[in-house]
Amino acid sequence: MDGAKVYDSKGDDLLEATSTHTTLSGAGYRIDIESFGGVHVYATAGGDDSAHFYDTPEADKFYATSVDGAMYINGEYYNRAKYFEQIFAHGDQGGFDAARLYDSATNDSFVAGPTYAELYNDDYYRRVENFHAVHAFATAGGVDVAKLYDSPDDDIFYADPIQGALFRPGHFYNRAKFFESVHAYATAGGYDQAKLHDSEGDNTFASTLEESALFGDGFYNRAKFFEEIHAYADNGGTDKAILHDAVLESGEPAATFPETYAKVAWLYEFEQVFRRSDSSNDEPVQHAIDEILRAYWP
Repeated sequence: MDGAKVYDSKGDDLLEATSTHTTLSGAGYRIDIESFGGVHVYATAGGDDSAHFYDTPEADKFYATSVDGAMYINGEYYNRAKYFEQIFAHGDQGGFDAARLYDSATNDSFVAGPTYAELYNDDYYRRVENFHAVHAFATAGGVDVAKLYDSPDDDIFYADPIQGALFRPGHFYNRAKFFESVHAYATAGGYDQAKLHDSEGDNTFASTLEESALFGDGFYNRAKFFEEIHAYADNGGTDKAILHDAVLESGEPAATFPETYAKVAWLYEFEQVFRRSDSSNDEPVQHAIDEILRAYWP
C-alpha cells in the first residue's frame, strides 16, 4: 500500500478521513490525499486539533489511545491520527464495526450508550458513534471509572471483578475491562437484567430498591434502576449480602415474582445475608447460608 505522512499547522486543524480520501485543513490551507492505503497525520505544531474517521459498508476497526487513533480494514486501508486532542470515529455506513479504546496513565472516564462511547480525561477525548461493539481497557494506570447506559429495549448487564458489559444481543455491546468501578444505568426503558459475579476473596453485595452493587478488593460493580438482579457468590471467600427494606424468601431462580413488586434480586450461595431497615439493626437471615434467596422490593 502507498503511504503518506502529513503534519499540522500551529493553529486549530481538522482532519477528515474515509477509506479513499483524507483532508487536513486549517486557517489558510487545505491538503487533500486521494487513494493512499496508509495515511498518518501528526498534530505536533500546536493548536486544538480534531480528527474524524468515517467507516465503509464493511466491518471496520478502530483503536484509540490517549496519544493516537486509527480506523482501518486489514489489507485495505489504514488512517491514523497522532497527538490530536479530539478523535472521533463514525460507524454510519453499516458492517459490524468494532472499537478498542485504551486509557492513559492518569484518571480516565469511559461513558457509553447504545449509539456512542467516549473515553477521556482533561488532556484528550476519544468518541465512537454507531459501532456495534466497543471495548475499553484501563491498563495504563490511574483510578478509572466506567458508566454504561441502556437502550429502550431489554438489556443485560454482566459484571465480574475484571470487566463489566452492558449489551443487547445483536444490537450493541459496550464493555469496560480492568476499570476500578463500573456503573450501569437502566433509565431508558425495557426490562433490564444484571448479573453480578464475585471474586475468589471476600465480597459484599448491597442492594436497595434503586441500586445493587457487588464489590471486593480492587473492584466495584453497580447496577442502578434494573428490574432484575442476579448476584453470585460461588467463587470462594466469605461473601456477605445486605438487603435494604426487602422482602425475603427461599426459592429457585426460575420462579416468577408478583407484578406489584418493582424489583427482584436472586442471591446465590452467600455465606451471610442481612436484612436492613431504617428502623432496626441488621437482621441476620440464618437459613440463607449457601442457599438461593429471592428478595423483592415494592
